[in-house]
Amino acid sequence: MSEIEQSRSARIGPFTVIGKGTRIGNNSNISNSVIGKGCSIGSNVSITGSYIWDSVTIEDGCDIRHAIICDGVVIKSGAALEPGVVLSFKVITKTPPFLFNFS
Repeated sequence: MSEIEQSRSARIGPFTVIGKGTRIGNNSNISNSVIGKGCSIGSNVSITGSYIWDSVTIEDGCDIRHAIICDGVVIKSGAALEPGVVLSFKVITKTPPFLFNFS
């Protein structure tokens, strides 16, 4: 059994670590990031320069850049997280269109 499940069309870029039991969907791109164990990353997701802790769910079509996502967070489809965003433990985002910015 594989340590992770990765779609053939998903791309994992340089300087990226993926935790055990994580699933990555079609056409998703992850680079310069750390993804914790047991995460579920949907299709058409882009993650750059971010720290995703354990048991996080990122639904389809999300764009996450230079963010920190704590354990148990659920990010609904289509959400965009701008640089500097920190989502605390077990947060569930609203259904987009919704843009999170650092303030």
